[in-house]
Amino acid sequence: MRFALLLGVGLAAATATAQGPTDPHRPAANRRPITFDEAMTLAGRAPSVVAARQSAAAQRAVNGSISGLGNPEVVVSPGVRPTGVGNGLAAEVTVIQPIPLTGLGGARRAAGEAEAEALDRGADAFALGIRLDAATSFCALWGASRSLEDTAEEVSLAEQLVARFEKGAAVGSHTAAEVAEARLYLAQARLAYVAQEGEVHDLGLELAGRLELAEPGAFIAEGELPAPALPGEGALETVMAAIDRVPDVALQSMQATAARARQRELAAASIPRLGVGAAYRQDGPQDRAWYAVLSMEVPLFERSQRDRGQAAAAARTAEGEIEKASSRARALAVGFQHEVEHTAEALDVIEGEMLSAALEAVRLRELELSLGEGTVVDLLRSRQALVEVKARLVRARADAAAAKVRLALLLEASGTNEGTTR
Repeated sequence: MRFALLLGVGLAAATATAQGPTDPHRPAANRRPITFDEAMTLAGRAPSVVAARQSAAAQRAVNGSISGLGNPEVVVSPGVRPTGVGNGLAAEVTVIQPIPLTGLGGARRAAGEAEAEALDRGADAFALGIRLDAATSFCALWGASRSLEDTAEEVSLAEQLVARFEKGAAVGSHTAAEVAEARLYLAQARLAYVAQEGEVHDLGLELAGRLELAEPGAFIAEGELPAPALPGEGALETVMAAIDRVPDVALQSMQATAARARQRELAAASIPRLGVGAAYRQDGPQDRAWYAVLSMEVPLFERSQRDRGQAAAAARTAEGEIEKASSRARALAVGFQHEVEHTAEALDVIEGEMLSAALEAVRLRELELSLGEGTVVDLLRSRQALVEVKARLVRARADAAAAKVRLALLLEASGTNEGTTR
């Protein structure tokens, strides 16, 4: 009799799983499905990333008009000649064009281009950060979404168990205490579902925030986890060999280059300037003359020492930041590699040992109950253990995928593992 009841529970649960329990939050109408590829595409289109890339283009648009010439100077000297033959109004107009005696224009353009390149590298670093956050958030959401499905399945099974045990109690094959235990298990399963639904909702909102959407709404993960192809045991060595191309390091290197370029620009601006121009002079109605004007600005005292000193200090500081960024990048690569290994080991234990043991325990408890040697409490405890193992398994898969994709994104950003995050 008990064996027939348990068999009926299994068949009914398989039918009821597709329907799922009643969702008190009714989120399905507002929750949007998203795949990993879609999340990565949206991450690349995040407004802050787009703005960071446009900032470099905006600077280059202005850099094209940079000149080394100074602004022309116009001096007008009106006057009056009160005595003499040509008494009356008088005036003198002088126009001088300063011309630097070194390549100031080239130095300015070089500094502007170096600053634009630094903005490009900054945008790369910013984009990598958002992609790492989005990938991690997606994997966490995927794990929570799959756990929600497992929890819904368990609620359906618990409902069928209660119904069968209530029928069994009516014919004397189960006790009222066993029915009460089954009802308690059902209530706990429903509470776990509500809690899991809340986690999915929160993680979906977190992913939407990471992607900087104009109209954020809760996502639910769809499709499979990312399965990036890593270069094997040499992944860490590959990153270390190309550490200077990791966006954060490349950014600091380019900022140091830009600082040195600004220093050269200031030095080029602190040299003698030749002034070439003309002057027109009128002392009376008939007394007019043109003059050629040559001038020389000699920087004997003011040579932009203050600005040049600040530029030299900024350049040295930026050069020091390169090693700091390299150290951080190396630590990040080591950490990502360790995460890949650690999560893979944990997944092997859960998938290869814990899950099989939990499934076997449930099978044996069902068999004992059908033979009259076990209790409903024993069965429910083994089922609870199985639910916990399944939840850990889903999260372990999500953690392992997140660890791999983070390392793959770092490799891709350093130009050593193109196209591996799909």
